Amino acid sequence: MTSRCAHKVAEYILNVDAVLSEAFRVLKPGGRTIFIATDWDTLVWFSDDAKRMAAVLKSWEAHCAHPHLPRAMAHRLKNAGFRFDGAFVYPLLNLSYDEDSYSKGLSTIIDKFVGGRGDLSAGELNGWLNEFERLDEADRYFFSINRYGFKASRPAL
Repeated sequence: MTSRCAHKVAEYILNVDAVLSEAFRVLKPGGRTIFIATDWDTLVWFSDDAKRMAAVLKSWEAHCAHPHLPRAMAHRLKNAGFRFDGAFVYPLLNLSYDEDSYSKGLSTIIDKFVGGRGDLSAGELNGWLNEFERLDEADRYFFSINRYGFKASRPAL
């Protein structure tokens, strides 16, 4: 039996149904797959400026074609011919803003992406990014996001 995993790929492809159909085509009968995707609405990032945080995250949604893909993933897998074998969720949680945290790396990526879009002023974006160090020093830093896994298989002949 073959197994394949697609980790945070499908949400970035405009025609996600074509991706799933192709995955079904290349998977051997009896083969299994896991698709992992993020629903960006599950991102919880504490800020003293909730309005600014909401504006940054709204602009960030444009970074991928399907920012809420998990909501439709089971249905899409079935439509592609897969047998849906279940789902799971795993949260990422950071309570500090340090070099080893997922959220610190993500914040620099978001800063560059949102800055390039021009949706917020440079001052607003700098204030957003600089707040995390202050929150961390005050033991008030909080970041969480959910990743969703969808297990599927190609029925045996």
